[in-house]
Amino acid sequence: MEKKKSKKGLRVLFIICALIMIPVVIFLVYTGFYYHATPKALAALESDDSVSVIQVDKDYLFDGPGEEDLMIFYPGAKVEVESYAPFLKKIAERGMDVYIVDMPFHLAFLGINFADDVISNYSYENYYMAGHSLGGAACSIYTASHSDIIDGLALCASFSTKKIDESVKTLIIYGSEDDVLNKDTFNKNLPNIPRGSEKYILHGGNHAYFGDYGFQRGDGIATITEEEQQDLAADKIIEFFLED
Repeated sequence: MEKKKSKKGLRVLFIICALIMIPVVIFLVYTGFYYHATPKALAALESDDSVSVIQVDKDYLFDGPGEEDLMIFYPGAKVEVESYAPFLKKIAERGMDVYIVDMPFHLAFLGINFADDVISNYSYENYYMAGHSLGGAACSIYTASHSDIIDGLALCASFSTKKIDESVKTLIIYGSEDDVLNKDTFNKNLPNIPRGSEKYILHGGNHAYFGDYGFQRGDGIATITEEEQQDLAADKIIEFFLED
């Protein structure tokens, strides 16, 4: 009788362990496949006369000629953080420093409040949040609860799932050929954006070209190059936040 109970107990324990482990394995497999930075992106991590690129653990600070403004950038889901180096370097060389945060398992929703550490470790006059795709949605959640600290929000091929305070200057920017951005979800969340915000379309641009990580599954075919899209986006970000 005791042996039967013991065997039954072991079977129950095995089932419980399996029920726990199966989702963990699925998650690890899912996050183990992600978009990697191209050689061009990795080359942009080298400092030059305009921008010093400083690695901070797994994060990067793009320190350009500007001294007052810092943009904290959250990467898209399952995209290697280094992929955004060319784009962020362009923003920094135009006058706004950028700090990109590496996320656990390449998922910004697992590090929504990581901007806290960045802000506490640096002394800038103005702080902005920005993110690509689901990274933008994650940073919008942070912005919604920190409108006393964050001066502006840039959503690159993204949307805000939370109501953004009217005091936060907000820019939505995306490519005309973007087939990854869910337009229904995007339109549903537009009321969360403050009045006076701007929606800017990059004609010929797509979803993936905010970074340099190759073609993204389901994306549209861009009619401009990655460099052209990033130049247009960087110009617009600086114009919108710093030149008004």
